[in-house]
Amino acid sequence: MFLGQCPDPDTAAVKAHYQRLGEDAIDRVHWCHRDNDAFRGFGFVYFRTAEFLQQAGAMDPPTINGRVTVVDINSGFNNGRANRIVLSGCPSTIEESDIKSHYARALGDAALTSVTWATMPDGHVRAFLQFSTAQFAKQAAELEPPIVDGQPLRVCLRDKSADAAAAQTGPDGKPVGPTGSQKEYKMFIRNCPQWIEDKHILDHYTPLIGEGVIQKIEWATSRLDGSFRGFGFAFFNSLEDLTKAAKHPPPVVDGRKVEVNVSHRSI
Repeated sequence: MFLGQCPDPDTAAVKAHYQRLGEDAIDRVHWCHRDNDAFRGFGFVYFRTAEFLQQAGAMDPPTINGRVTVVDINSGFNNGRANRIVLSGCPSTIEESDIKSHYARALGDAALTSVTWATMPDGHVRAFLQFSTAQFAKQAAELEPPIVDGQPLRVCLRDKSADAAAAQTGPDGKPVGPTGSQKEYKMFIRNCPQWIEDKHILDHYTPLIGEGVIQKIEWATSRLDGSFRGFGFAFFNSLEDLTKAAKHPPPVVDGRKVEVNVSHRSI
């Protein structure tokens, strides 16, 4: 379970809050820190069973040092990153009702299941929208974005497009990518912030090495609860494109320098 807007990494307060579920309900609490050990304001609560997780989601969120936190049991749950879109450029006056009413009019009340807020290091606010299905998320991304106080928000869709990438073919007509017999050229991306998007990687490398050289980007998630593990892979069309990318400085996302390593292999 995602736990956000936390003033301090107070594990004892979280465990005390959920103690009514039972002494063994929580397996562990993981807090997220930067490289300099500064607390990033959020973490993840790992429950021993899906039933405990659902019961926790029905409770009020914990209060830590007088601040009511924000919880989301759907963020990344059951590998649901494809069910999520991100709204950036949110004004400080935005309300959850602004977002829910916008998508309810077009998709129905059951489409959007949760909204989680995150304040970036630069002070900008983003909203993480979890939909009940990946199809609803794609439909939402194709709609005009919400407009709040006359300001249209920006929409990002997490879409690994694994099926589309697997169906691509090379000059010889053979499939290229994880299902093919040709080489795979990939860049390992780590030290990633929780809110990183495909767009951050594409916007960095496209001006440097050209349009369309990255086949796809995959982000690693936990098999336990689907939470983001802080790393991923960018798949390039050729060793030449990968080598060019490796010669450039890595991306910087919201002030954090992402680390990259490159490899290529036959599969």
